[in-house]
Amino acid sequence: MRNPVAHRCVRMIAEAASNVPWLLYAGATEHETHSLLEPVARPQCGLDGTTFFEPLYGHLLISGNAYVERLDLPSGRMELHLLRPERVSIITDADGWPQALVYRSGKAARRLSLGSDGAATLQLQLFRLLDDHYGFPPLEAALMALDLHNAAGAWNKALLDNPARAVRCFWKAAWTGRRWATARRTWISSKQRTEPPATSRLPSVCRHAARYSGR
Repeated sequence: MRNPVAHRCVRMIAEAASNVPWLLYAGATEHETHSLLEPVARPQCGLDGTTFFEPLYGHLLISGNAYVERLDLPSGRMELHLLRPERVSIITDADGWPQALVYRSGKAARRLSLGSDGAATLQLQLFRLLDDHYGFPPLEAALMALDLHNAAGAWNKALLDNPARAVRCFWKAAWTGRRWATARRTWISSKQRTEPPATSRLPSVCRHAARYSGR
């Protein structure tokens, strides 16, 4: 992610959510130790629950989906592993219901059952109105604002790189007020459309002369 504001927002939400404690109750009695709490507290060998759930919530925020695979070890212990959403494809049956996941890593592909009793994979998805199988990421709703923010940053950086020196000037003694401002905006807008941000420089506009000079 190139946008520092969006990156910080995702990190803050994921970090806060991953630090929420998991509690298990049977009626009004809280159980501090239980077989269901073990994989949540330590999903993998050498990995605690906070470190596991932070990227899980990050996947939900960025892609709208999170995929968890359960591994049953010979020792009887259960481990949880995250699957990267961009590598996962959903396979449906003849009726359109999710049947399996295909996880691709390089040239290798694995088919994982989904939705059946005893399935070892779980899909978490956010609500999406126009798709039955893939969630809608909150970050996607902010893409236009992110594009504007990134474009403004690229433009400002290009000005500093060049280094914001004036290379074109207008001279027109008779143009004042609204007519002069309109001509200035039109010229700058046309240059922004035709010049890449990396070559952009700040134009200067002078009212009190009689010719145009530039390159």
